[in-house]
Amino acid sequence: MAVDGKTVRGTRRPDGTRPHLVAAVHAGVVLAQRQTTAKRGETACFTGLLEPLDLHGTVVTADALHTVRDHAAWLVDTKSAHYIVIVKSKIPAPSPAAQAPPVARVQMGDRTRDRAHGRDETRRLKVCTVNDLLFPHAAQAGLVNGAACDHYRDRPDHALQLLGPAM
Repeated sequence: MAVDGKTVRGTRRPDGTRPHLVAAVHAGVVLAQRQTTAKRGETACFTGLLEPLDLHGTVVTADALHTVRDHAAWLVDTKSAHYIVIVKSKIPAPSPAAQAPPVARVQMGDRTRDRAHGRDETRRLKVCTVNDLLFPHAAQAGLVNGAACDHYRDRPDHALQLLGPAM
């Protein structure tokens, strides 16, 4: 199941702002949806959005905006769910040991190269065990490093993904 927010295009409120919706989606079906006041309201409605759903054993994915330690702990402790979140460097480490995740020292596990839509794309993957190091109940961390080169520019893309309790 994925949690994500989108600003509705083609409509405006009387004050000129656009509605912003946060949804929980599985296989293209919206399971729950809430309207927020703005994009920054997405984080505040995360638990309220998922509360009525039975998430036992479900893997919940979310983008970097929803990478909040309290939400990860709530998913595991209250809803018996697993999680995969994107962790960017702006998120403060909970301890000095977590400032340099061990995944940075792991040898590359997989590398793929593709050419599609007029660009060359290379992705590198590393995975290691972290045991609660970065997030509550986190079992693994993976580093996905991708670079896409097209006719216009280089676009590097870095993400750290955490998988909640060992599956």
